[in-house]
Amino acid sequence: MVVLNEIMLEEGGMAINQAIIHHLLGRINDFNEWGLCQVLDLVGRYTASDDQEVFNIMNMLDPVLRTSNSGVVLATIKVFIQLTRHMAHLHAQLYERLKAPILTLLASGTPELAYCLLKHTELLIHRCPGIFDEDYKQFYTKFSEPLHVKYLKIDLMATLANVNNMSDILEELSVYVSDVDAELARRAIQSIGKVGFKLPGGFELGVFEKLIEFLDLEVSYVRAEALLVLKNLLRKYPERRQGVVDVLPRLLRVVEESEAKAAALWMIGEYGEEILEAPYMVEPVIDAYDDESSAAVKLELLTAATKLFFKRPPEMHKMLGRLLAAATNDTSSQDVHDRALLYYRLMKQDLAKASAVLAGNVSLRQVMNGFTEDRDVALNDALFREFNSLSVVYRQTAKAFIAPDKRPRADVAAAMAADQDAGTMAAATAAA
Repeated sequence: MVVLNEIMLEEGGMAINQAIIHHLLGRINDFNEWGLCQVLDLVGRYTASDDQEVFNIMNMLDPVLRTSNSGVVLATIKVFIQLTRHMAHLHAQLYERLKAPILTLLASGTPELAYCLLKHTELLIHRCPGIFDEDYKQFYTKFSEPLHVKYLKIDLMATLANVNNMSDILEELSVYVSDVDAELARRAIQSIGKVGFKLPGGFELGVFEKLIEFLDLEVSYVRAEALLVLKNLLRKYPERRQGVVDVLPRLLRVVEESEAKAAALWMIGEYGEEILEAPYMVEPVIDAYDDESSAAVKLELLTAATKLFFKRPPEMHKMLGRLLAAATNDTSSQDVHDRALLYYRLMKQDLAKASAVLAGNVSLRQVMNGFTEDRDVALNDALFREFNSLSVVYRQTAKAFIAPDKRPRADVAAAMAADQDAGTMAAATAAA
């Protein structure tokens, strides 16, 4: 069977039918672990004739889920997913059934195995949110785990947060912020921010309190990351700004990283009317414009100073003039030069219209449900079709790292059909 399947690989593998599949399933207990994986690969390509056959196959494979081999368990899960892909009403029950064997393997496996299982768990969470929420403590990091496993667990903990477990998860993530590894601390802060985005309105106060606490820590990368996360959260919860703007005056003087400095400038420009010394906070940055090397900081400084000008013109008039003169003569960044020229021409043409464009209604810029780039719905759907493969671990579809001539023709044709369907849907959306 394996030899025949290998010989016919370019045609998509050996031909299968109901008789072959049921014969193999009837002898499922006779195969070793390697043989089980080969059989399950064939079963995953089979299309059942009706719902009853689907249930029969799943019942025969149910004992296989209890094996201790992760490859066999993941192959079985893939078969279940393939068989029920058009039975949406069963998905919640199915994923609940698949949860126990995954958690068992996670608790007993090696770090390498744990990482692979966590990547597949991540995909299941995206497909069925809430399925692992009650088991959030299984995703707490262990001291002996390698960093790549810790990173992934911290990222996943944010997706498991709900109103019932948010306090425990926030406390656990806060512990990681004091870790000696800077990347781990940053990821913990990012996850705390994602918890704030995920929770319904009214439950975000604890997230803001934690992040504001981090601003008082004498650790540069912690302060910087907390500022970046707060900037994004304020776009969804502007009503929580008071606790943040109170500490901004001292933060702008000590923050070192360019992205964090840009985030602080954004807050000053956005809420400058509520900060008494706002114009005098940006003045040293304007005066040191020639010493600033980051284009991101210069761009944010331009926007913040312009917004402040419309809110507090007497104090900002001369400062903004100096800034626009320096930026329009800046040859280090074309973006900075063009933006300064745009702002100057807008204000010269019509101040009222420039104010409406540059410092308009804050509510129109408010983020409601997170950022689109964080969702990756299309990629998650594509990876789900390639479950139990390296695609899930790499977080790339097979066509991104396997040449077409090295893949079965059936896989290449399926990938091309999926791309065509995606293009058709995108065109229809654009036309609508």
